[in-house]
Amino acid sequence: MLFHIDGDRTWTERSSSENVGLFQERVVAPVQQILKGTKSTSKDAETRLHRLFSIVPFYSIEAWLYQHTDVAIRLCRERYRGRDLARFKAWARDRAALDDVEKPKNEICLKNLHNLECAGPGYPAQAVFDAGRSYAECVLRLQECAELRALLNATAGRFEVGPLE
Repeated sequence: MLFHIDGDRTWTERSSSENVGLFQERVVAPVQQILKGTKSTSKDAETRLHRLFSIVPFYSIEAWLYQHTDVAIRLCRERYRGRDLARFKAWARDRAALDDVEKPKNEICLKNLHNLECAGPGYPAQAVFDAGRSYAECVLRLQECAELRALLNATAGRFEVGPLE
């Protein structure tokens, strides 16, 4: 089960994210208690617990969405007279920098009005992963789950997704 929570901190300050701690306290700990009370074996309970995933962009989901800089630049030009072109171009060159922008949707002309478009086709997933910040951390955690990898690999032919190594 995937849970999206914004880190509400920059990547550099991620260790102080209250939301990450609250996820552990309000979701993981209660599920762990429930599993302890079932007839599940310890190994089975652990397997089930590892099916809980937090998807945590830092500062917020826009830090991942604005990474689709081709779309962001096009939207910025078409709808906002190019107001933030320089920033989007800088982020295209240094993708890691976006995770250290506090409240990115408040800083940029796109706000959260174009999130769906920024999540669309052509998203530069490999480049964002290569930046080595919150997106990469999330992908690596998801890849640790053998069950999830098997399910994704089983769908690879139907959804044009390559196998996960």
